Amino acid sequence: MSGRPHNGTYSEDGEKRRQYFCAKNRRGCGKVAVDMRAIDGELLEFVVQRLSDPRFADAIATARNAVADRLGHVQNEITECEKLQRALSDRLGRRELTLDAFDTANKPLAEDLARLNEEREKLEQGASDSPATVQSAEEIRRQWIDAEVPDRRAMLKSALRGGLHAVVKPAGKNGKRAFDRKRLTIGEPEKPDTAA
Repeated sequence: MSGRPHNGTYSEDGEKRRQYFCAKNRRGCGKVAVDMRAIDGELLEFVVQRLSDPRFADAIATARNAVADRLGHVQNEITECEKLQRALSDRLGRRELTLDAFDTANKPLAEDLARLNEEREKLEQGASDSPATVQSAEEIRRQWIDAEVPDRRAMLKSALRGGLHAVVKPAGKNGKRAFDRKRLTIGEPEKPDTAA
């Protein structure tokens, strides 16, 4: 979803209203819009509850340890592939190996390196966007309030770890202009019904 200005101001403080909307030009439906302040308030409560939960922090720590172990293994494989490539290049340079033999031996190494470098990049990204330790609800709330949009997005992404998704449903056709918190659902994505 994207953000945009909306009609009017908030009566509490006179701030200009804004809303999130599902932009059609970004492969969205173009039909869902919701008050930004209301959704941000709901997301804040979810992030605070989730990131201050010691059980969630323990699960994240376990996952981070597994990522660190795999990252070490991947780095060792990369080092070994690069070592073999240098040895092949050295033999080619001394003319102990033909260019065709070099290409034949180097091709699987180059493919492995490409795959391993891609995996390393994903592992490093995943390891960096999760909290290291459990924080108090007050700390998390303060961080959210002080954060800019990219930092809030990172906090939400961390809180959604474990396969959760946040979904804003279309408004009901009852004509009410008040925010209905039931429109925001956080959980595992619905699986398409494959029964015929």
